[in-house]
Amino acid sequence: MKMFSRRSPRRTPLAWLNLTHDRRKLATSLAGVAFAVLLMFIFTGFKNALFDSQVQLLGKFNADIVLSSTLRTNMFVPEAFARRRLYQARTFEGVEAAYPLYINNANWKNPETKLTRPIRVLAFNPQDPILPLPEIEAHRSDLQMPDTVMVDTKSRPEVGQITPGTVTELSDRQVRVIGNFTLGTDFASGNGNLIMSDQNFCATRQFGTRRRQPQPRHR
Repeated sequence: MKMFSRRSPRRTPLAWLNLTHDRRKLATSLAGVAFAVLLMFIFTGFKNALFDSQVQLLGKFNADIVLSSTLRTNMFVPEAFARRRLYQARTFEGVEAAYPLYINNANWKNPETKLTRPIRVLAFNPQDPILPLPEIEAHRSDLQMPDTVMVDTKSRPEVGQITPGTVTELSDRQVRVIGNFTLGTDFASGNGNLIMSDQNFCATRQFGTRRRQPQPRHR
């Protein structure tokens, strides 16, 4: 005795037919969705770049706590506070040390084109372990010499020549590049970063409109 089975003919789902009945519209729809997804990835990348770049400097600090002015809305708004707060912080139990860091913007003259561009200046005592980068460690004594600076290797090309030995002007005062370090720019320091000693920062008049901004570092 033989058994026979009947298979129902294969049918195309209605949903697929609705999609493919007009292939031009299907391709246009797929392109639109793909473009929207691409824009979402781009905007997410911009957002992450903003947040990551804003905290990269903080991540390099040798510190557990950062003190700033109550008037400061973010890390890079120049608002000062009294230096006595540093000494008060040192009296708290568990605070090992507190160091001042000065942050300001200054006009850097491109030694090749002679055009000036703003650059972010970070100033501190080279003997204080604020930014324990290997490049800075190797030039601690050099930074204590008058009118010497170190320039970020990731500065924009508009900054110009930044190799050691370069002589140019920072806010109309002649300075000499004695070394480089690697940090990276962000939305606040779009052109680059520069490091100098606190003595060079405070003893000169190159920052005529500056406000001293001690950013205590705690360990």
